[in-house]
Amino acid sequence: MLSKFSVKKPMTVFVAVVLVIVLGIVAFGRMTPDLLPNLDLPYQLILTTYPGQTPETVEMMVTKPLEQSVSVIDGVKRINSTSYDNYSVLIVEFEDGTNMDTATINVRSALDAIKDSWDDSVGSPYMLKINPNILPVAMTAVDYEGKDRLAISDFVENEILGKIEGIDGVASVSTTGVLKEKENIVLSQKKLDELNKKINAALDDQFAEAEDKLSDAKSELEGNISAAEDGAAVIDSSLSELENQQGEVAKKLADAKKQADNGQVQILDAKMKLLDQKTALTVTKQQLEQNYQMLLKLKQTFDSLMDRTA
Repeated sequence: MLSKFSVKKPMTVFVAVVLVIVLGIVAFGRMTPDLLPNLDLPYQLILTTYPGQTPETVEMMVTKPLEQSVSVIDGVKRINSTSYDNYSVLIVEFEDGTNMDTATINVRSALDAIKDSWDDSVGSPYMLKINPNILPVAMTAVDYEGKDRLAISDFVENEILGKIEGIDGVASVSTTGVLKEKENIVLSQKKLDELNKKINAALDDQFAEAEDKLSDAKSELEGNISAAEDGAAVIDSSLSELENQQGEVAKKLADAKKQADNGQVQILDAKMKLLDQKTALTVTKQQLEQNYQMLLKLKQTFDSLMDRTA
């Protein structure tokens, strides 16, 4: 059939072949290779942080509520969960053919419904679609002729990484299989034992010296305590003697006060007697003065009489 059509319509077949060739050339020129095609895998990763908590607490407070909330979403096939220190990881697997955009919206709604009941320290869940786009786009092996593995590792860390990270579009660069130089210190048990003996001997000497000083200090302290006790006895005796002296002084003061009171009474009596004597003397003086005046008058009278008789 095709052979008869080709014989009858040679120009049509020629044009069709030319069109196929032209379209093939155009398609080949515009076609770009993609080693990792954009696949929509039916997986969803949910990461939730809970700082400062143990895996048991994270599982009880975060992981189990997440599992219960996500398990009722349509299309969920399996849930794998792992609880670590400070965070929880859930990998949700959906049925094949599930619209992952719709599934993401449903998961987000379920998370919004339960996160209000969590503690304030629980972080907001982080959702991530699992697809080939999150994998590294290039993996490269490095070899350097004439260098060992340690030198190659230093060359990669110090030379290559910085140059690759400076290329536009490169998000991050990580290395695997590089060697880290380290030093192992092996301690000699024999030398440690000898050192321990020296240290113990030095400590024993210091302890013995310290014990001698403590013994001397204890003896001195006991002597001071004995002297203090003797001094306390002397003080008690002195206080008792002082109290006796105070009693005697108080008694003497009382007697002196009594004598002073008696003496004051005697003084008052003597003073009254002196006043009485003074009064009597005053009266006697007045009488003597009157008698003197009378005698003067008598003398004057006698003198006048004598003058008259002469």
